[in-house]
Amino acid sequence: MVRATGSHRAPVNGSRRPARLATAVLATLIIVAGLAIGIGRLATSGGQTAIDTADTAARAPLPSSQSSDEPSNEPSSQPGDGASATAVDSPTRSPKPAKPRATRVKPAHVVRGLRLVHLTPAEIEARKAAARARELASREVSFTIGTLNVLGSQHTGPHGDDHRGWPAASWRTGQQAAYIKSHGVDVVGLQEAKPDQLDGLMRLTGFKAFPGYQFGKRDTDNSILYDPDKFEFVSGTSFKIVFMHGPRPQTVLRLRDKDTGREMYFINMHTSAGHDGAHTATRHAGMATAVNYINSLKSQGLPIFVTGDMNDREPFKSRVLGPADLTAPIFHGWHSRIYGPGWLAVDWIAGSPQVSWSDYWVEILQKRKISDHYFITAHATIPGAD
Repeated sequence: MVRATGSHRAPVNGSRRPARLATAVLATLIIVAGLAIGIGRLATSGGQTAIDTADTAARAPLPSSQSSDEPSNEPSSQPGDGASATAVDSPTRSPKPAKPRATRVKPAHVVRGLRLVHLTPAEIEARKAAARARELASREVSFTIGTLNVLGSQHTGPHGDDHRGWPAASWRTGQQAAYIKSHGVDVVGLQEAKPDQLDGLMRLTGFKAFPGYQFGKRDTDNSILYDPDKFEFVSGTSFKIVFMHGPRPQTVLRLRDKDTGREMYFINMHTSAGHDGAHTATRHAGMATAVNYINSLKSQGLPIFVTGDMNDREPFKSRVLGPADLTAPIFHGWHSRIYGPGWLAVDWIAGSPQVSWSDYWVEILQKRKISDHYFITAHATIPGAD
């Protein structure tokens, strides 16, 4: 069958236009899709670069100021190792952010290794007082010390038991007070001081006394007088020894120097007189008791002074000075109007080894019948503490 020419020709602008339009739309969609994919890959690549940059910064070595002994955050593997690539293989996987390095910060209360302490006002004042006390303790202490057996009032006057031709105590006390003041004595150990004599000496010198009447009226004998302008009372006690026929308290006084605040002990004694067997034995026993007591005080580190009528010369030196480690000013240069340097009295002054002595002086009271003993004084100096 022969078809007629041109009878079935497709229209030019009819059926072919939709096909071309579809083809163009499809091509456009393909191009747009391609562009979208490209843009996505480019964004992914940029993000990966940022990740790589951050990771590189995190893995960068510390500045040179970082202490070499602090722990490092760098991975153990080196660039190029298989382990290092796994952190950024996937462009969609974000790596864990690097932990910030710990920085050592000194606490606010520590400065150059010293801990700052916040003190209360009371604590500040206490520290100031302690510093002041240390400064005062560094100063030396100097004073004049004496010893005087006043000869008890019962021994003299018209009714005296063994010195009836001697003046009464009322006159003798005035003479003794004058000697104490003329020698500039600051502290003096008395022996045989009966209440009337003690009262007179305190009144005439302006000194205070211990024990005074604290041990009773019968035991005022071994009182220590001290100048209240120079010293202040800290404490007082006693130890007992047998004197002649019975126990008698021996005075122990602790005083504080007002100028420096430094403290010291004064011991005043009177041991048995007589050289018969019984009295010699109690005298030596009393010395031994004194040595033990003196040595018991040494742990406190305070200077110790001893005064008294020991009723012995060389035996006191060997039995007390040596065992108690005391020094006596009579062996460190002295002045006397009559006796030579080898002379010793039974009246003693002694002190701790750190004491330096000067101006040892012996006043002879017997000729004027002021006392049957000497009035002995010396100047003591205690060096400043370190």
